[in-house]
Amino acid sequence: MSPTSASKALSSLVAKGLAYREPATIAAGRARDVELVHANRRATAWLELAPRLAAVRPPARERARQRKVPPRLAHLFWNTAPSQLDLDTAGPYIARRLLTTADLEGLAWGAENLRGADWERAARARGLDRRARALAVNLAKAR
Repeated sequence: MSPTSASKALSSLVAKGLAYREPATIAAGRARDVELVHANRRATAWLELAPRLAAVRPPARERARQRKVPPRLAHLFWNTAPSQLDLDTAGPYIARRLLTTADLEGLAWGAENLRGADWERAARARGLDRRARALAVNLAKAR
């Protein structure tokens, strides 16, 4: 779906009372003011739509592994040299940093993009608490 079509569809949902917009500030590399759109689950029309929406499944697609830490996670690596943000050369460091910050968005990104070996090496790092170590082991096994 194109951005124009998506924008029109969202505007239509808001006009029908099925969604509402809310201003928010998010951490995306830096603080950013954005507008979030939420489903208005209290609208009675959702009762009719719910069974059809429950059956919708996105198409399966193969995602390419990213090579660098994305800008939206830069705040987690504020004191890191740019050379240490490359997944091929600094994967274990990146995994360890994600484990110590416990940032959910960062961990989700790392689970998709870091190799199992990166998580295994991070699990052996000194100073990790047992829960972070267990998470690293589980992420390594999942890859």
